[in-house]
Amino acid sequence: MIQLPFKPNGFYSILISIILILLCIPPFNFWFLAFLVLIPVFFTIHQQTYKQVFFTGTLFGFLFYLGIFYWVIPSVSSVSGIHIIFSSLICLTAFFLIGIAYGGLFLLIKFSLHNSLYLTPFLFPAFEFLILPVFPIGIGYVWGDSLLGAQAADIGGIYFLSFITNLYGFIVLLIITKKSSTKKGLSCLAVLLFIHFGYGYTRYVTITKMDSTDAIKIMIVQPAISPIQKRDETEKTYIEVMTQLIKAIEQNKDIDLIILPESIFVPTMADKDVRLDAFKKVLTSQQAICWGCNTRQDEKYFNSIGFIDNSSKAKWKYYQKQNLLLIGEYIPYINNFPALKKSIEKITQINHFSPGEKLVSFEKKSFTILPSICFENMFSIKMAKKLNQIKGADILLNISEDGWFGDTNAQPIHYFVTKLRAIEFRRPLVRSLNVGISAVVDERGVEISKIKNNSGELTDLTRTNSFEKSIVICEIKKKSSFSFYGYIGYFFPYICSVILLFLLGQGLIRFNKNRRNKSPTNTDNQ
Repeated sequence: MIQLPFKPNGFYSILISIILILLCIPPFNFWFLAFLVLIPVFFTIHQQTYKQVFFTGTLFGFLFYLGIFYWVIPSVSSVSGIHIIFSSLICLTAFFLIGIAYGGLFLLIKFSLHNSLYLTPFLFPAFEFLILPVFPIGIGYVWGDSLLGAQAADIGGIYFLSFITNLYGFIVLLIITKKSSTKKGLSCLAVLLFIHFGYGYTRYVTITKMDSTDAIKIMIVQPAISPIQKRDETEKTYIEVMTQLIKAIEQNKDIDLIILPESIFVPTMADKDVRLDAFKKVLTSQQAICWGCNTRQDEKYFNSIGFIDNSSKAKWKYYQKQNLLLIGEYIPYINNFPALKKSIEKITQINHFSPGEKLVSFEKKSFTILPSICFENMFSIKMAKKLNQIKGADILLNISEDGWFGDTNAQPIHYFVTKLRAIEFRRPLVRSLNVGISAVVDERGVEISKIKNNSGELTDLTRTNSFEKSIVICEIKKKSSFSFYGYIGYFFPYICSVILLFLLGQGLIRFNKNRRNKSPTNTDNQ
């Protein structure tokens, strides 16, 4: 009979945790289950041996990423031209490797529960901080649809929400294992609940009542053109987009800033491109426009955002994407093999971009705009550092193309994760997509945009439908809302990481000591 490396009840507990996590995020958004998601995890880790814990953690990490990013498998195949079997192998291998990393995390949690009990809640946030630069998702996102529960993100970012989630599960574990009396444990839960949601309510009300100074009127044009057409039929795409743009401007002449989505014009743009002149002619004398484009510099290609302000005599500016998408935009070290690169480009039609090096912001009226492209603003800590580099921004701009992922959960997940940046940094988020969810989210995480259909009629929606031509209208007011995380708050994940490294060092010392004690030499001496 085959024996599993983990107890069946442990397997079911992990499965329950994964199901609870998936129910908290799109398409379900049952955020009220967020209190429970880690209780089965902690209880299982407490019960199992170290060997069982490692395999359980590996299974948890694998199922966690598979459940959230299952749509990556067909997307990699469609974008790169790789056969679905190979894309499945690539993605499942990546999920398995992540799972092994989670196995290591679970070992540390097990060690902490026995040796440094009250440091345990810091481990999940630290681990997520260390792997988020590669895999940008974490437990804290279970609060994403809770208007009050998510407000604490302005203290320590998504990592702080992960810490809070761990605290709920940790306190319940103390009650179950009788390491804390029921009365004391329930009192701690009540206090945590009061502080968590009391803070959320206070911040929400304070920002709502906050006086505003200047205002800027923004319009997002969502063309909803097939990504394949956009790539292969550039002239047809250009005509369709310009027609929709001209019509939208005629209907909304009081707009200050117009935004078009990522790579809406695929051919590389130059300073003398006729499209620049076309934009200037279409815009009124006081309007500015941002649009997704490709730029070329020193034989390198960049995924970029262009910016022109008709009220200024300055030349057009552009931001070049710094965090590229693996496989979709580049293949590591491919430039070292020119022949292979040429063959892959011919077969897969992948655009091999170079990462931008210079951080650029755009200015319109009294507003400073921090741009990002596609999945860039899923990387919370990198966005925090960029905000500090440009000494703050009034608006977070994200343009993207989610059409490559088809009608999958990728679009709501991408929007769901991106939306939290507005709360973290207490800055309005403007999100422009060709195919996907376009919207404007204010400092509280509330959608404040109004949606017009292709006929120019106002609808009841506050966000666009992914595959429909739409116009998003919004007036953004400048507020002096403070974010601890946006200024110096990213110290929290660093503190968590120090604790993780401390426990890791302590665990390795203990492991080596036990191994020496069990060595044959020591046994003979005894």
